[in-house]
Amino acid sequence: MRIGELARQADTRQSTIRYYERRRLLVAPARGRGGRRCYDSAALNRLRFIRLAQAVGLTLSEIRHLLDDFPPETPPSLRWRSVRSAKLKALDDRIRRLEAAKRNLRATMGCRCRDLDECGREAAVRCGH
Repeated sequence: MRIGELARQADTRQSTIRYYERRRLLVAPARGRGGRRCYDSAALNRLRFIRLAQAVGLTLSEIRHLLDDFPPETPPSLRWRSVRSAKLKALDDRIRRLEAAKRNLRATMGCRCRDLDECGREAAVRCGH
């Protein structure tokens, strides 16, 4: 299939596909007759995997690690294990920070400060600073 069809089936932009090729996440096929590239179903599956990996919070570098840093026969479960615990910890840390931000933002609902400097002083008192 041509890049436009691949992009449509993968629900992504052609520029994204080219970007992934430059980042070595996706192999660009050789140009055939007429200078056009023809992608196969493996390219579509690779794009679907990249989207899955991004959906669980992996960076492009982490995705490339899963793709390239193992012997070819390494099963996916072992590849996922290599990033799972660190990513879960990072997500838990992020959730804690977001929950704290949510609490702090809700605390501004009762704000009676005369100016923002006073808000800063009040925040310091609440946090013990």
